[in-house]
Amino acid sequence: GEKAEPVENDQVKRGDIVQIRSGYTRTGLSGEVEVHVGRRGRLLVNPAISEQMPEIQDNKVKVSDLKDGMREVSIDGVVSAVSNVRNFNRPDGAAGRVASVFLRDDTGEVRVSLWNEKTDGIQDIGKGSTLSISGAYTRLGFNSEIELHCSFSSDITIHSDVQEELPEVEHRIVPLSDVTDGMQSVDVQGRVQRILGRRTFTRLDGKEGKVANLIISDGTAEVRLVLWGDTADMVVRLVEGSRVLAENAYTKLGMNQELEVHIGWRGRIVIQVEEFRPMVCDIERGMENVDLEAGIVEVGLPEEFDDAKLVSAVIGDVTGKIPVVFWDGHVDPVKDLSPGTGLRIVNAKVNDMCEIQVLPESSLEILQTEIRVIEDDEPRPASISEMEPGSPYRVRGAPVAVTELRSTSSFGRDRLLCSCRIDDGSGQVPATIFGAQVEKLLGDGEGGSGDLRTDFRTGADATFIGVMVDDRLRVARVESVDPKIELESIMNGMAEDG
Repeated sequence: GEKAEPVENDQVKRGDIVQIRSGYTRTGLSGEVEVHVGRRGRLLVNPAISEQMPEIQDNKVKVSDLKDGMREVSIDGVVSAVSNVRNFNRPDGAAGRVASVFLRDDTGEVRVSLWNEKTDGIQDIGKGSTLSISGAYTRLGFNSEIELHCSFSSDITIHSDVQEELPEVEHRIVPLSDVTDGMQSVDVQGRVQRILGRRTFTRLDGKEGKVANLIISDGTAEVRLVLWGDTADMVVRLVEGSRVLAENAYTKLGMNQELEVHIGWRGRIVIQVEEFRPMVCDIERGMENVDLEAGIVEVGLPEEFDDAKLVSAVIGDVTGKIPVVFWDGHVDPVKDLSPGTGLRIVNAKVNDMCEIQVLPESSLEILQTEIRVIEDDEPRPASISEMEPGSPYRVRGAPVAVTELRSTSSFGRDRLLCSCRIDDGSGQVPATIFGAQVEKLLGDGEGGSGDLRTDFRTGADATFIGVMVDDRLRVARVESVDPKIELESIMNGMAEDG
């Protein structure tokens, strides 16, 4: 009961001295004697006592030393594989979670089960991570092999470097074009092209199994990705365009003798969130900590004051142009730059007039390569099927297949970032939409269900103004459909057709 609260509140740590008063004993499930603190008992943490208590001994063991029934196991190892988290219900109906990590040292490899709250940090554990585990216990698992288990009393520490005595575990992403039949523990990544569904089946032993199929592509090739067991449940979180990493997969030929990549009980699938770096079209008033690469369009004449100097300029990229002011120490490096010269601006701010301010505390790098700037600022109406890189377009369509919709606070306040596909009837195109333009699509958006994907107003047409960049439409503006512009577009099209 309430006597467990000091443990729940982390007031009891490994190595603390505890004094138990009015406890009682009984035989536990393992057949060993247990001391229980009930309603009439007391648990004192680090009381003033005269007796000398033994120090906790951290005697680390090797994988080859593990035997059934060991307790308080301490071990170091490097991670060779990580599973996804599996949810289950205990016999009493309570919910539980478990994930598996495979730990390797110079003597062998062991499966480590992380139970319940110990799965919370699984996203920080990757293939090649070095772990120090203490307070674990062992028992026999599948095929009577020794397994290590970490429960609430275990400690897991992740180290950034591999210790010298531990083996190295290679974590190399293999291009899909290089994947061949019979590969083991292979890591691949790509974007979801098609989701082929999930189904259940009955195994030979009568138990229920699950499998899901996807088609992914990394630009070098397309392959079928097959997810087995509880990993198949991840498919409900995926849509076309999602970027995924498959770790510790294996390959085999399918029924049609086509190469397939499979994720079994030793592997996992990770949905990758890509770092967002704004382009010129994404710049908004009030942004801070701006990290931007752009090219010089024109530079004005330097101005000097009593305690400062500045030079105004215009910079741009393939998505647009924007005014910028360079202050103090940044004036001399840019005042004589020619158009097209590439710049990297870090830690800049955007004022209320939507001018980028490169302040003394900002950093500025002059790049060795030129950055192409958009030539035509006037977007022309077009269908998705005819869009090409480098020119601004107006596209009427509906946002569908939202692959990412999240909040980012990297630029001074929370702003929304959306990756989706836009459909105009002639085809679909992946699109990136940022900030206030996403809010336009959300409409009132306040309250809602708390799930941005649910609140997103898909299905309604809008006009998207943007530029094709790396086969994606980088959206600069979202507007409601203007019947006048639509009519002019239709009339112009009729005129061109004679």
